[in-house]
Amino acid sequence: MPYFDQLDFNQRKVIGLNLSIPVFNGLIRHFDAQTARLDLHNAELDFIASQNQLRQTVQQAYQDVLAAREKYNTVIANLDYTQRAFSSAKRRYELGNIDFFFYMESLNNMNKTQAELLQSKCEFYFKMRILELYMG
Repeated sequence: MPYFDQLDFNQRKVIGLNLSIPVFNGLIRHFDAQTARLDLHNAELDFIASQNQLRQTVQQAYQDVLAAREKYNTVIANLDYTQRAFSSAKRRYELGNIDFFFYMESLNNMNKTQAELLQSKCEFYFKMRILELYMG
């Protein structure tokens, strides 16, 4: 018998039917739901952390404003003191009680205090604007 005829006799005819019902799909939907819940919980925690960070930043800005205001008030008081000291030194220099070195030192102290006043005023203004930015 020829070879190809032998192959024809050895063939099997099979009909199959496959039915898939997704009753049990390896808990994929369950794990997807759990993952979604965890992602939502993580997003809520990130939101709370962001709120806390913003609150801390605003509180720090407020404390910076208070410190800058206190420094400004201190420098104003110091300027008043150095102006009185300079006017006293000027009168004493005009009377000849002190030499030129002490007169110039008093003038330099007053000029330095005026520069500190400008710096503290700018710092206070800047810190106030930052706080206003955060407060809206």
